[in-house]
Amino acid sequence: MQGVARHPHCVHCGVVKNVSSDRTRGVCYFTGILGTMRELADAQRRLIAKELVSSTGFSDTYAMTGMDQVELFIRTVRKYSNIPVRDIINHLS
Repeated sequence: MQGVARHPHCVHCGVVKNVSSDRTRGVCYFTGILGTMRELADAQRRLIAKELVSSTGFSDTYAMTGMDQVELFIRTVRKYSNIPVRDIINHLS
């Protein structure tokens, strides 16, 4: 009798690695998008980038999915600006 195949997991905390097609992206991807958003002032870009980098698990390929990153990015941009969600999503495309 065979059991369920083992999934890659973090040896420190035990979180199972995301092996779906919804992969995470590096922080540089999102800071690059911030650079293209002309609606933002430089100070807003720095605050958003700083918060993304300091977010727990934002770059963690085990715990975070790509959609989780996008949602966090949208929430953070909305926190520091009045850019509509639709426009933020257009920048991500």
